[in-house]
Amino acid sequence: MESKSSQTVDMGPSPGTLPAPAAPPEASRTSDRALQWASRRARILAPLLTLVAMVVFFSIASDRFLDVRNFQNILTQVAPVAVAATGITFVLLCAEIDLSIASVATFSGVLAAYFWVGSWLDLGNWGVLVGLLVGAGIGIINGYFVSRIGIPSFMMTLAMLTIAAGLAVYVTQG
Repeated sequence: MESKSSQTVDMGPSPGTLPAPAAPPEASRTSDRALQWASRRARILAPLLTLVAMVVFFSIASDRFLDVRNFQNILTQVAPVAVAATGITFVLLCAEIDLSIASVATFSGVLAAYFWVGSWLDLGNWGVLVGLLVGAGIGIINGYFVSRIGIPSFMMTLAMLTIAAGLAVYVTQG
């Protein structure tokens, strides 16, 4: 009589003895790494590549696009937005929000124009300084009430938005 214990059952290779997979070709690994690098940086690369594509397109479409005068025009138009964006960046970095920036900028601009040419003071170029000081002063008021008094930035800047817009309408009389 034969014993069944002498028979062995082949279960296949154990996990520790599996053959190593074949290494992919060098070109495939390089392209995979490049694709992974690009996908990790897509949020940064997408706007940059869009800008490059737009510059190339408009350079081909118009012979005056790369002109010095056009660059001056673009910088002149972007400057106010860049100043506001710089300021709001610091607010966002502090995990706060400022809803009043547009109304404060409008009110400051109205006061600058008013004191430049329209007031009995006739300050001339000093009117610009008045506008800057008013904008900075309103920012200090917002900051004080948010950081020292403890009013949430959403509520404080919403209130200041209304106040600054109302004052701008009052100064311009409509």
